[in-house]
Amino acid sequence: MLAFHNSRTDREYNLKVRQAYKAMVKVVAQNGWGDYRAAPTFQNDVMGAYSFNNHALRRFHENLKDHLDPNGILAPSRGGIWPKNLRDNRFANNRRDEAILKGDKR
Repeated sequence: MLAFHNSRTDREYNLKVRQAYKAMVKVVAQNGWGDYRAAPTFQNDVMGAYSFNNHALRRFHENLKDHLDPNGILAPSRGGIWPKNLRDNRFANNRRDEAILKGDKR
C-alpha cells in the first residue's frame, strides 16, 4: 500500500489522510488482498480486514496472547492484537475520528 504523509500542524489534513488510508484498507480487503505492514495507527484496521471465519486469525492471536502474556504488558495492541483487559480500546482512534467529523473538536 502507499505511504501517506502527515502534517504536524494541519489536523484536518491528517484526518483526511486517515480516512483515505482506511478506505484503501477496505478496498484492498474487498479484492482479497492484505496489507503486509501498517503504521501502528492503522494496525487495528488492517487486522480487521482479515475477517475470514468471523476473524479467526485475530481470535487465534488474541487467545495465544492471553495465554502467553496474561497481564497484557508485552506490546499491547501491536499488530492489532489486544490483550483481554484492553480490548474495549481497540477502535478508540476510529471513535475519536468520528467525533471530530461530527464537530466535537477534541
